Amino acid sequence: AQDLYRELRDLNLPARIFHARFPAEVRHRLEVEVTEMFGKRSAPRPDRAILVATQVVEQSLDLDFDVMVTDLAPIDLILQRAGRLHRHARPPEARHGHLIPTLFIAGMEHDGELPPLGAPNYFDTIYDRYILLQTWAVLRGTRQIALPDDVDPLVQGVYEGPPLTRALSSEAVSEFETAKMAMEKEIASDRADARAVGIGNPFDRTWEVVPPLRREDEEGAGRFLPISTRKGRRSVKAVILYPSSSADYLLHPDDAHPVSLTKEPDFREARRIVLQAVRLSRFDVVRGLLEQDVPRTGWERSALLRDCYPLIMDGEHNVFGRTRVEYSPEVGILYERNENKEGE
Repeated sequence: AQDLYRELRDLNLPARIFHARFPAEVRHRLEVEVTEMFGKRSAPRPDRAILVATQVVEQSLDLDFDVMVTDLAPIDLILQRAGRLHRHARPPEARHGHLIPTLFIAGMEHDGELPPLGAPNYFDTIYDRYILLQTWAVLRGTRQIALPDDVDPLVQGVYEGPPLTRALSSEAVSEFETAKMAMEKEIASDRADARAVGIGNPFDRTWEVVPPLRREDEEGAGRFLPISTRKGRRSVKAVILYPSSSADYLLHPDDAHPVSLTKEPDFREARRIVLQAVRLSRFDVVRGLLEQDVPRTGWERSALLRDCYPLIMDGEHNVFGRTRVEYSPEVGILYERNENKEGE
């Protein structure tokens, strides 16, 4: 998303970017601005505007677009995104010629019999490969979708129906079957994990036997960490800090109020700090933040900050393993592969 935004910006197109890797305060401001431009009460709507966004835009914001381009994704997510097209009634002149809601799905047309779900786009690192193949199959040749009438048959066809391999070669059919077996194996593993941490039956008192829970940073806690409310990669809340002339840090390079990691802040100061937090899930970065030798005893005593970790910038970046981390006020947290491990 960041690369695409910068390409559009360099072409002098009216583009904006919105994703989750901004500090909380900045992300809230962007939400307000985006809603004012594309929301239900946006008036007047801009004559020309492009919003480059990640999945975060499909979840909670009431936005309304004329044209959408999305990567190939599970059918339910594509339909959810499509629901942001012509979401609200507007006069024709407000649509600036886009009188028919139009959705382009990148990845539907390609060389070869099946879509390239791995390199260079790596769709299958984000979503299940079998569901992507089923989605591609159910949509290929489709030129029109009617909402909400088509939602149920499309979703049922992908998730509940047999592999959609009609008119495909034996090699393609085999790839569908292999992907389906991998998905079923993962589902079985997920169910086993869920049974291991589930709350017991209320009628036989097994609910009283609850697996022990520990803080993530407590010694010996590792084996209990899978106890969670959702499946997914582990993430942490990071607060970007810059060195100051003293032993403390700054929230911004030009900040006039240093931040202490070892002195417990009052509520007002803690709130100022937590508004700069951003949730990160990149493996190298999460591990580096949790293992860094930076005392934060003051934050640990604060209810607002005890789960926040300092992301201290050395100039304009920091390096965790193979990942170089930068922050741009324009495009948010940036990840780049660092060829020199551990920054050496």
